[in-house]
Amino acid sequence: MTLKVKMNQFFQVGVLLTLALVLGVPMTSQAVIEKGAEKNKEYHIQKIQWEKADHNHLRIQGETSPVFTVYELFNPARLVIDIADGFLSESAGLPLEFTAGPVSLIKGNVIAGQVPKIVQLQLLFAENRDYSVVREENDIVVQFGQLKEENDSQPQKLRVIRKITVEMTALETRLHILADGPIKEFTTTRLAKSMGHPHRLLLDLPDMEMKKTEFVVGDSPLGSVRTEMLDISSGVRLVLGSTLDTLFDYDIEQKDNGLDVIIQAPPKKEMDPVSALVATGLVAPEQKQASLSKDRKKQSVLKSASVKKSAPRKTASSSSGKQKKSPEFSAFGGYNAQKISMDFFKIDLHNVFRLIGEISKRNIVVDESVNGSLTLALNDVPWDFALDIILNLKDLQKEERFNTIVISPKDKGFTWPENTSANLQIEMDTDPLKVRKRLDVPREKLEAKRLIRQARDFEKEKDYQGAVALYEKAMVLWPENSKLADRIASLCLGRLGLNAKAAHYAQKALKFDPDNAKAALTAAISLANLEKVQEAKGYFDIAVNTHNPSKQALASYAAFCEQNQSYEAALNLLQRYEQAFGSSLQIMISKARLYDKLGQKDLADAEYRSALYSGDAMPENLKVYIQNRLGL
Repeated sequence: MTLKVKMNQFFQVGVLLTLALVLGVPMTSQAVIEKGAEKNKEYHIQKIQWEKADHNHLRIQGETSPVFTVYELFNPARLVIDIADGFLSESAGLPLEFTAGPVSLIKGNVIAGQVPKIVQLQLLFAENRDYSVVREENDIVVQFGQLKEENDSQPQKLRVIRKITVEMTALETRLHILADGPIKEFTTTRLAKSMGHPHRLLLDLPDMEMKKTEFVVGDSPLGSVRTEMLDISSGVRLVLGSTLDTLFDYDIEQKDNGLDVIIQAPPKKEMDPVSALVATGLVAPEQKQASLSKDRKKQSVLKSASVKKSAPRKTASSSSGKQKKSPEFSAFGGYNAQKISMDFFKIDLHNVFRLIGEISKRNIVVDESVNGSLTLALNDVPWDFALDIILNLKDLQKEERFNTIVISPKDKGFTWPENTSANLQIEMDTDPLKVRKRLDVPREKLEAKRLIRQARDFEKEKDYQGAVALYEKAMVLWPENSKLADRIASLCLGRLGLNAKAAHYAQKALKFDPDNAKAALTAAISLANLEKVQEAKGYFDIAVNTHNPSKQALASYAAFCEQNQSYEAALNLLQRYEQAFGSSLQIMISKARLYDKLGQKDLADAEYRSALYSGDAMPENLKVYIQNRLGL
C-alpha cells in the first residue's frame, strides 16, 4: 500500500510532497487492537505462512489467544503488529523474504524495557493493497484485497494571466488582471510600510502563472505593480505598492476573464509625479523638495510662453543654437522629452546609460568610476525624467553640452574643454517610444528558464525522471536558484524515492535560503531514510523551530523520535501539534501509545478515554479494546 494513498486516506489533505513522505507517522485510525482472554500467558509465535498461492491470507500461528495492536509506519511502508507477552519461536523462521505477493519481508524483534514484554512484527509492503487484521482463535490473520492501481491525481494545469493593465479616472484606479477565464480563488495580505518599502497589498492567485512584470503607475494611490511566482509551479503574487501614508482603499471584483482591483482616489488630494515616485522608493526623499522646486520653475516659464508646445529645456551649460521642436508638454513637471517605458532587473548601469543614449540620440560619456547595477521599472515617462531618477538613486550628476551628456559621481568635478566640437544636431522622432526588455540577463539563466519550462511539461505528463533530469541541467546553469533546488529535492523524495539525491538538493536549497523549513523537512526525512539519525535530527530541528511549524514537520519529527525511542521528545512535539492545530483521534492514540511505552498507564488511559469520547469514527475493534481497557 503506497504511502501517498495512505496519507490521503488518513489525514485527508491535498497531495503535498512532505506529507506524502512523512517518516513513520503512525496511522492508528487504521489500528486493529484485539484483546484476548488470557492476558498473562505468553504468546508463542510458532509459524508464519501464506495460506494459499494467491498470497491473500497471511497467518501468524500461536498457542494462546493473542493481545495485539496494529499500526503503520512509512519509509519504508510497513505494517507493524505489537504482540503483548509475545515469544518468537525458532520455528517461525524470521526474517522471512518473499519474491511475490503484497509483502516482501517479515522481521521480528523484542522491544526492550517494555512491561509486559512486547514482540514486534514488521511486514514490509511490496504492493498497494487494502488489508484487514483479524484474530481467529489463537492465530492472527492478515487478509489482503486485490492489487490496486496508483491513484495519483493528474497534476493540475496552471491557469495563465495574459496581461495586466491600468485604467485611471478622477475617482478611481482600476487594475485589470486579464486571465484565460474567471479567477475564483485569491487571498489578500496587507503589509505595513517598512524600511525602503511603501504600504503594500499582496494579492495571491493560486494555480496561476505569468511572466514576471514590473511597472510604475504614478499619479494614483497605486504607485507600483510587481508580479512574482509563489513557487516554481504554485501561483502568482501581485505586489501593489501604495503612494499614500496608509494602504489605499480597494475592492476586488470578479470578472469572466479575471479580476479587477478597484482603488479609490483619496478625497481632495492631488499627487505630483515626484511624490508618487518617492512613495514607491524610486526617488530619494531628500531629493523631493529640490525636484518640486525645479518643476514649479519650469511650469512658470511654460505658462508665460502662451504656446501649446513647450520650450526646449536649458541647462547652465547649454549652447545657444537653433532650437528644435519638442514634444507636447506632459504632467511631469517640465520634463518634456520623449516618453519611454523601461523594465530593468539588476542591470549594469553602463547598459542603462547606453540604452538612454540610443533613445535620446545623445552622446553619453560615463566616468570610469561609475559602477553598480539597477532594478527599475518605469512606464510611459520622459527619458530625461528617468535619467534624473537613476542619477539621484546612484548619487551621480550630469553635465550636458553639444548633444553630449557626461555622467560622473557628484563628488567628482568635471570641466568642459576650451575647444569644443560643434554641436551635431540630430532630429528626434517625436512619436512615443516603448522599450520593454530585460538587458544583461546572462545567457545561462535564459537557457535555465527554458529547461525549467520543459521540465514542468514533463511533470504534467508524470515523467518525473525526465523532469528531474532537466531541472538538474537548469541547476548547473543557475546554481543559486534555491527554489529550483527545493523542487528537485521534493521530486526525488516524493516521486522517485531517491533519498541521497533529495538530501543533497535540499541542503543546496538551505544554503541559499537557511530559513526554508520545507527544504529542511525534506532533508530530514531523506537523511532519516538513509539512517543518518543525528544529521536528520539537526534538520528536523530546523523544520520545527520556526514561528509557525507545519503539521507535516511536527508529525514527522514526532514519529522519528518515537522510532528512535525518544518518547518524551515525541510527546512534546505532539503537544505542540495540538496547541497549533488542535487534537485528533490519531494524535490522541499516538500519545496514549507513547505514555504506555513510558510506563505511565494513567496518562495513557486518559488519552484513550479522550479518544473514545471524541466523537471521531474509529474501527470497532479499537473501540472494543479501549472500552475493555477502561473497564467500561
